[in-house]
Amino acid sequence: MQKTIVISGTTSGLGRYLLKYFESLKYDVVSINRFNEKRNIKPNSNEILINYSDINKKLINRKLKNKNIVMYLSCAGNIGKITNIFNDSYSNFKSVFDVNLLSQIELSKIIIKNINNHKLGGSIIFFSGGGATSAPYGVRKYLNAYSVSKIGLIKFVENLSHQLNDMKNYLININIIAPGQLKTKSLKLILNSGEKYCGKEFKKLHKNFKNIDNDLQFKKITKLIDFLSHNKKISGKVLFANYDIDFKKIAKKSNKINDFFTLRRIQ
Repeated sequence: MQKTIVISGTTSGLGRYLLKYFESLKYDVVSINRFNEKRNIKPNSNEILINYSDINKKLINRKLKNKNIVMYLSCAGNIGKITNIFNDSYSNFKSVFDVNLLSQIELSKIIIKNINNHKLGGSIIFFSGGGATSAPYGVRKYLNAYSVSKIGLIKFVENLSHQLNDMKNYLININIIAPGQLKTKSLKLILNSGEKYCGKEFKKLHKNFKNIDNDLQFKKITKLIDFLSHNKKISGKVLFANYDIDFKKIAKKSNKINDFFTLRRIQ
């Protein structure tokens, strides 16, 4: 039976690349995208259009029924408004959290049940952003909703991984990948906001933008995806596409020391 990979957020950027990449490897790829009344293109048979603020579980379960799901890749993202916290709004936070965190919690539960139907196990991978794991600054003071939602997602992944480990009948690992800088619409929006909103990293971001090699960065990400999908014992971790390239070292540390590759204070 053909293996299925589910990817959310495939209309552009990383999600679009991963859609084409796994299709080229002859996987059955099901994409989940945001319903947009203005969109002229009708969804194909392998695309599910949803409202991220109100997940239609019945629709998704019906579309995924009898699929041999081996992986879920969450590329859906909403950066929200780039603004001072006092000019921000509840509705902005709500819309960002709906896409980046709340819907992903619901989708994870649906995907896990569908993966577990065939008892062979699988992998779930999210992507961080908004300075959630970046250094040396790691502050996105004007990307409030985006940064906070991504930090929440990281903690959700760790919590869920431990719960799945306690439930021995679930052979599923769940992790986060920090993808590094990519030439995307989101990064362009951040740069266009100017130094006032980008802070100390503006000059560095602006200088590096032209030199970003998306193809090279995508290859690093796919290598890490492949590694995590074949190492089910590694779960609840945050791995960096640019730095975590010694896979043997990662496997050794992850299995021996629980706090490695997590958000922990270093003494």
